[in-house]
Amino acid sequence: MRSILKTSLFKVLVAGFVCGGTAACSQFGLNSNLFSGSSAPSSSSDTATAVESDGVSVLTWAPPTLTNPKTIVVTEALAASAIQLDDLQDYRLVCDPSQSGALTLKRLAVQGGHNIVMIGCSLKRALNTANSVYPPVNGVCASIANPVNTVSFQKQTGTVYIEGLLVDLQNTLTNPNNYGVDAIDVGESNARLAAGILNATGASAILQLTNSTATTTVTISLAGLTTPAQIATAIANQVTTAAPLGVTATASNETITFSAAMPEGNRTRIQFQGVNVQLSRADGSLRGADYVLQNVRTQNTWSTYCGHHADGIQNQGDLDKLYIDHFTALGGYQGIQLQPAYNVFDMKLYNLNTRYMDPDYTHLNAYGDVAGSAGFSYWLGTGDNPGPFCTGCEHSYELKNNYAEERTGMGAWALSSVAPNSRAAYGNEIYNGNPDQVYFPHSSEGMSITGFVSRGIPAAGDFVQPSRIVDSAGHVIYKQATTYLKPSP
Repeated sequence: MRSILKTSLFKVLVAGFVCGGTAACSQFGLNSNLFSGSSAPSSSSDTATAVESDGVSVLTWAPPTLTNPKTIVVTEALAASAIQLDDLQDYRLVCDPSQSGALTLKRLAVQGGHNIVMIGCSLKRALNTANSVYPPVNGVCASIANPVNTVSFQKQTGTVYIEGLLVDLQNTLTNPNNYGVDAIDVGESNARLAAGILNATGASAILQLTNSTATTTVTISLAGLTTPAQIATAIANQVTTAAPLGVTATASNETITFSAAMPEGNRTRIQFQGVNVQLSRADGSLRGADYVLQNVRTQNTWSTYCGHHADGIQNQGDLDKLYIDHFTALGGYQGIQLQPAYNVFDMKLYNLNTRYMDPDYTHLNAYGDVAGSAGFSYWLGTGDNPGPFCTGCEHSYELKNNYAEERTGMGAWALSSVAPNSRAAYGNEIYNGNPDQVYFPHSSEGMSITGFVSRGIPAAGDFVQPSRIVDSAGHVIYKQATTYLKPSP
């Protein structure tokens, strides 16, 4: 997942990572010369240039180099089921050229794969595919069987690179027919994991397995076990007896390998306490996958406090890196929701803005619910317990040009639109005496957060407008960036 460069100048090499010179390249404005071993037409250095990412021809991170990639044309029919990929294989995903790259579907769920690149795509959520029943009955928005979110990338072992993506949930304030659906989910779920035990700390050492759907937790004590081999064997034996959680484990020397095969929608979280572990994946890479999203817009997500919440983007598990440049989330709940329950070891959020469909918190719909501003627009997981999988790990967040729209009629912006707010132990505070900016000085031990969030909408408007990706007919017209300022993570 990491690239090691021995020169200060980075010339973007994108040999073979998309299209391979096929007709799909010209369909989406992708230069096929870039995919036949030649370098991109321009280059940059972190220190020798003042070039900034502009979201048009210049973006921050380059796509990963793909090795012998397979091309998958994503069609509405193919996406009807989760797309299962090989953990050690590289892929390029091309949204169906016969549909001008614009698909209407319930979900695009990609599970597995090593390095994956998808550039230029428009996805509309099929109508009437909600995750919760709305309006509420007796104050309850019942969950619909087998709820799924719109775009999800899970169980990858390398880098997932997404550029030029529009995700539209098709909700309106008067017709929220896709209630409680996320636009994009990234991160681990039910994956094959390995944990090499480095050190146990005695009576306090435990392993907890928690199933998200059954809300069942099994706690396994590791007290009295003194060697890594003993711990590994004991866990393997005891986890197997917790079959209802869908997890099995095998032990080899000082490594435990977990696997999970559960119905879609279930997740079992594997958490050590009092044990110093090194989490890795089946291919030996550490700490989950890297996710890079650039020139991405999510819109018309909607829910209230009732039933499933709807987010523009949310992590559903541990991420090694989450790098975002030029991202706009327009919705009626949370634009970004980065969960503190999971590790995000390295996160960079550049040129990101979140907005409400209707920011007037006093505006109620026909059912008495706040019409389109029911949640915090910007939720940063500063964490009650970051690092559940590895004691002493460092978590680094960098915010640059982040904006969150204000909920009017809801009190102070810093309290109502950006979370965690100052009432929380790890909440935000006014930055440098400016009431229009907040930062996060009280994050957990081992977490560094630099930068701040500004109130409102960027002066030039949303960082990613729909017209950047589609034309008035909804056809994908996205043109891939020609310059990348930094290598792939």
